Amino acid sequence: MTQRESRISKAVIDRIRELGGHAVKTHPAGGTAGTPDVLGTLDGRALALEVKLPHTRTNTSARQDHQLHRWERSGAIAGVVCSADEAQHLIDQQTTTLTPQSAIEAIEAAMQAGEEEHGDRWRTRTVLHHMKKGSGHALAAGPAGVAVDEDSGHPHLVLAAARFALAVAVLLDGQADRQDAS
Repeated sequence: MTQRESRISKAVIDRIRELGGHAVKTHPAGGTAGTPDVLGTLDGRALALEVKLPHTRTNTSARQDHQLHRWERSGAIAGVVCSADEAQHLIDQQTTTLTPQSAIEAIEAAMQAGEEEHGDRWRTRTVLHHMKKGSGHALAAGPAGVAVDEDSGHPHLVLAAARFALAVAVLLDGQADRQDAS
């Protein structure tokens, strides 16, 4: 790592600390080859950042690419950054604040898309079908929740939430029907 990369690493670490997180500079001697330059946490998310000079941004080794991919696959915010501002942008881009209202809006949008795509079949599927598909979507999204359904283009966690909400609605509707019949 060059002297300038060291200064960028320090600025990245300082920015993460300003945001309320914790980060450290890794040392290549004695460590795993390809380990990202900065490791840390922020708001419960792991951070794995490879620091490069702007003109060397794409000069990551195969081991560095492999390590970043492993970190990202396990749910970390991971990537190559050339400044503290880029690190914050990467963090902001991969961190979403889910409020009850935004969750409801996302579920309603996924439900609407499901109805438009599949018509009445969307609502008439069994509870088990929606629970099974919903859990599959949640697993596909993984800890980062970033995977997208290849068929519809909807985020997997939104589909999982929509299918779960639909399954509960179908289940409650069935219970109401049984109570009415008795």
